[in-house]
Amino acid sequence: MNSTIHSQISVKNRGGCIDDYNFIHDFIDSSKEVEASNKHRFLTHTMFFVKEAMIPIFGFTIENSNKRTVNLKDLLEQDHILPDYKGKFIPNLTDFVNEIEHSKDDDQMIKDFQSDNACFFKEHTHIRDTMMSPLFLTGQIRSLFVTHNSWFVGFILPKIFKDIKIELKNFNISPSYFFNKMEYKPWMQNGNGVPPSFEKIERKKRTRVLEELSRPAVTTESALKD
Repeated sequence: MNSTIHSQISVKNRGGCIDDYNFIHDFIDSSKEVEASNKHRFLTHTMFFVKEAMIPIFGFTIENSNKRTVNLKDLLEQDHILPDYKGKFIPNLTDFVNEIEHSKDDDQMIKDFQSDNACFFKEHTHIRDTMMSPLFLTGQIRSLFVTHNSWFVGFILPKIFKDIKIELKNFNISPSYFFNKMEYKPWMQNGNGVPPSFEKIERKKRTRVLEELSRPAVTTESALKD
């Protein structure tokens, strides 16, 4: 879907006009500029990016042309990310990260970057926390690719921290580097299938349905006897 189609969904759900929402939907799809396939959604189509980037940049709410206050999280969740996956799910960072080939050399490259910029991060701890937050969510160093890349550092960080000059040294990880290491799975293609995080939910649903079907039917006669 393009930003206009997503904006039409927003108009239907929340009123206003396409121009009220187009800039939001266009921005969350800006990752298409660095990766042509739907792998690009690793960078932006998770609640991590909504919380850590979209809300800090645009605010918790926007006002549409009908003077209605629109919650940004609901807008992105219900009008953009879910529709991109046929309304089935919202993938989490771990779903994407687990498809990136793990390498100890990559881990060391990220650690070296942290070490080279220790002084900057000590001075700007809130920037460090944003950069490191994927690790806190997933427990996997390779998850830091979502923030430790030239696109995030050069395009997103300056928009989140508008009053701070981002001066990071020895930084040369391009998004193409880890996208080339990421296996493309069917669920990434507009919700064909489900990611691992939702497979467990689906299994529980199926188990519950089977349990319900296997229970003996309660007849009126047996209910009266009880």
